[in-house]
Amino acid sequence: MRINDTFRELEPAKRLTILNAAMDEFAQHGYEKASTNAIVREAGISKGLLFYYFHSKEELYHDLLAHAYDTLKDSLMLAFDSADGDFIARLRRAAERKLRTYIEHPHIVRFLGAVFLERNSGHLPPAMLENLNNTYTTFRAQLYANIDTSLFRDDVPPEHCIQLIRWCMEGYEKEMEAMMSRHGMPQEPGAYTPLFEAYYGYLDSLKQVFYRK
Repeated sequence: MRINDTFRELEPAKRLTILNAAMDEFAQHGYEKASTNAIVREAGISKGLLFYYFHSKEELYHDLLAHAYDTLKDSLMLAFDSADGDFIARLRRAAERKLRTYIEHPHIVRFLGAVFLERNSGHLPPAMLENLNNTYTTFRAQLYANIDTSLFRDDVPPEHCIQLIRWCMEGYEKEMEAMMSRHGMPQEPGAYTPLFEAYYGYLDSLKQVFYRK
């Protein structure tokens, strides 16, 4: 984590108040339009103190990215028993873990979601972009490793089953991304629950279509 030692020495509750205020401002307005005046007003500190801890808006943004990534990288990595090859069950467990993470870390999730939506803006440090891409690659490799193809119906090639399921669920995720790009990340953690419930419903339907009866 890049956050400096002086900031670390703050009382934890005060430190978290500042971090959350900054993440919420960047999440709501994006990097260019985010206001450090709004951040200090929400955090209840002076602007001079904010820039004592973080020397510039860019440094603040980059330190927030490091903090958010370090906090969530383990939570968002799919932990499943590789001996369990049920592909749809894996997708559901991955979604359940994401939902728990969203509820437990709402400020960080909103911030990282906004960062992802403007990932091509040029404000994301190359090293952080590489870290995020590597984490995603590792996640995908785990998700698609050792799938038990005997669970699929035998009148459709198993690779077709996997690919069609993947396309369906990635299509749903892209729809959610487009919606959030238009309207912003939901402010309340509970707002994610209906989205995930719909996702689970689609998984159940895909299981009916592609799995053995």
